Amino acid sequence: MHRVLALLSLVALVGGPATLSTAHERRKPQVGQAEKVNFFPLAPNFTWVYRVEEIGRHRTYQMQARVIGERFVAILNQRCLVVNEIDGIGNSASPVLYYTKDGFLNRIMGLEYVKGDIQPPSFGRSEEQSFLPMMLRGGDSWEGDIFPFGHIRHAMRVAEIHRSYAEVSPVVVPAGSFEGCIRVETHANYGAQGDGHQPDELDAELTYVDWYAPGVGLIRASTRPGGIEARETARIDLIGFDRRGAMRTDLPAENRLQGQISVEKRDR
Repeated sequence: MHRVLALLSLVALVGGPATLSTAHERRKPQVGQAEKVNFFPLAPNFTWVYRVEEIGRHRTYQMQARVIGERFVAILNQRCLVVNEIDGIGNSASPVLYYTKDGFLNRIMGLEYVKGDIQPPSFGRSEEQSFLPMMLRGGDSWEGDIFPFGHIRHAMRVAEIHRSYAEVSPVVVPAGSFEGCIRVETHANYGAQGDGHQPDELDAELTYVDWYAPGVGLIRASTRPGGIEARETARIDLIGFDRRGAMRTDLPAENRLQGQISVEKRDR
């Protein structure tokens, strides 16, 4: 979700590259050696409502995400879980596809509905590989890639290094207070793919910080240029969720965060 917002943050990085610490142990999570907890539930009709703040652009609006369910997607020739995202600006639904591979959850973004079918735009679909392990826990690290414009020659490639941490204190967001959360810090290097999909010299860096609550999913996300200590350029907070999907979908085109939304919240 906020990976798309991060592309807007690159404007602030044109002046030169930021520093990035890559001294993380690069290993894949050992799936199956921890208690199974669902930190990214994709059950049909599960619905989330987020407040999105693009701090540098002084813009705040709402975004809704709702799990539609599994369907066969012709452009991929495979079955995927479909999640519709609706923001409070364009107010139209954009499908995000999720599928599993080698113990990781992958997603495809930047798609659109054309006469009921899911289609990529003319510049190609955005693919994020290995963005989250199926068995999420603290103390793991892994790598992944984002291809924002698909596998087009000389198109941008984002090389990501992820590391997860178990939060010892509750994480408080507008939707409530959540215990047992996992924080995932992602250091992303933006650059060109080059010939043969090999990255050229990378010249822009961002850090994402995501918080996931057990049984709920993403509850907070932050984007920062450069390292973890940098100032936020975008922020997402969960303001409500509903496991039955009985939520309003008429999100306004303007900012109306003061409007009432009947959703499930946690006691603080």
